[in-house]
Amino acid sequence: MRTTPPAHARPAADVARELGSDLALGLAEREAAARLAEVGPNEVERPTRPDYVRLAAHQLADPLVVLLVGAAAVSFAIGESLEAAAIAAIVALNAVFGFAQEAGAARAVLALAEAVRELAHVVREGSLREVEARELVPGDLVRLREGDRVPADARVVRALGLEVDESALTGESVPVGKGPEPVPADAPLAERSSMVYAGTAVTRGSGLALVVATGRRTEQSAIAALTASAA
Repeated sequence: MRTTPPAHARPAADVARELGSDLALGLAEREAAARLAEVGPNEVERPTRPDYVRLAAHQLADPLVVLLVGAAAVSFAIGESLEAAAIAAIVALNAVFGFAQEAGAARAVLALAEAVRELAHVVREGSLREVEARELVPGDLVRLREGDRVPADARVVRALGLEVDESALTGESVPVGKGPEPVPADAPLAERSSMVYAGTAVTRGSGLALVVATGRRTEQSAIAALTASAA
């Protein structure tokens, strides 16, 4: 049975045709709205509150805390109950203080993430407009410029000196060049020069890219799921 090559291995025009999009005009607004209703918003599931269990466990994982707990146990075992109680009180106070600080910081980060709207520049019906990144759908044509955060997984259509920092996904320490030429179907993620991925950052140049995956279907979401399952 013949399978369709992945987006990075096919010409951008073929990918656009499959997605029912136009490399010059992008999607129609009505079609974009219909797709958004079908596939859902372009966002990954985020925690609504800090992981309090993990934060609490972190307070007890410090080697110094383990040493103090051991010292308290030894003191109690040899009859130095007062000294053991004092050490235990120090450990408890330190844990409570550390937990409160980390929980407060985590709540602040979550609140900030909720408050900040990520925007994207998209071509729809032949016009460039600014929309919330969560409203992007497969088939959208997005403009990328230096300093932008890539809002979704997308097939590069046009590039002018385009370079992207993909260290968050691949661990590559230097920005990588991007262009519209297809690459082999079996190319690893770090070598897919015809693709840009959600969560990465444009460090140089500019370009246009055709969205092929959004939300939980992106590589960023897949890696996050693997990390969570391994934790």
